[in-house]
Amino acid sequence: MIAATVLAAGDSARMGSPKALLDFQGATFLERILSKLREVPVDITYVTVGRDRHKILKGNKLDASSVIENKELNAGPIGSIRSVLRVIPEEVEALLIWPVDMPHVQTETARLVVGAKSNRPIVVPVWRGSRGHPIWLKREVFGEILQLSEGDTMRSVVRRDANRVHRIEVDDSAVIETI
Repeated sequence: MIAATVLAAGDSARMGSPKALLDFQGATFLERILSKLREVPVDITYVTVGRDRHKILKGNKLDASSVIENKELNAGPIGSIRSVLRVIPEEVEALLIWPVDMPHVQTETARLVVGAKSNRPIVVPVWRGSRGHPIWLKREVFGEILQLSEGDTMRSVVRRDANRVHRIEVDDSAVIETI
């Protein structure tokens, strides 16, 4: 089983409203990503939310059971990831992580990341030498993420050992561009 999560718990202080609700090509950022995930071979999709939970739920068509509240808001995105890891079923073998401020990543890029034939536990898309998102994690790194110290990030997990990272070259500059 493969799960995916859209990280939408940030405060979006500079934007004035949650990024999940911003418009991208006629749909909210969140709706755009969720529609792309329906075309990617994932079995379960979660959305992590924070202080703007009610606005996000009101502004998007979401299955309430797929919404997970990040209780570690001060931890940043890693808090959202840990919130998902604490509730996903034991059968989930891997998790695709897609930040909400990247609605322009191509569906094909996400398919390539999820479909990577690799024994390595971390898969990242790469555009012109730069690593990006969405990233894919196998269950073998879930415990490590749950045990991270304060101040650690996913970047520290990915950079801990280059030999466990499978890099996929993609023709999609959006993997390194947040909106």
